Amino acid sequence: MVAAFVAHGALDAGLVYDTCQEMYFQYAKIQPYLADFRKKMNLPEWLISAERLIEGSKASRARLRTMRKNLAAMANVRAAQPMQPKA
Repeated sequence: MVAAFVAHGALDAGLVYDTCQEMYFQYAKIQPYLADFRKKMNLPEWLISAERLIEGSKASRARLRTMRKNLAAMANVRAAQPMQPKA
């Protein structure tokens, strides 16, 4: 919703960049599967505002790359840890 507000001029993109880092984090997790999900669910515009906002500026694309690196590092840490039995 925040990304749509930016697209329609209700919010400044810089303000969103400075205050909505979670949107970038969540998009980084979803983006690799986005095209397939849109196709399979017949929702071609799902997250289109977020996609346009996040991939629409050099700074946002750099943040997205950083988020992807962080996600990969977290996955590597999890993969290296032995499975703990559930109590």
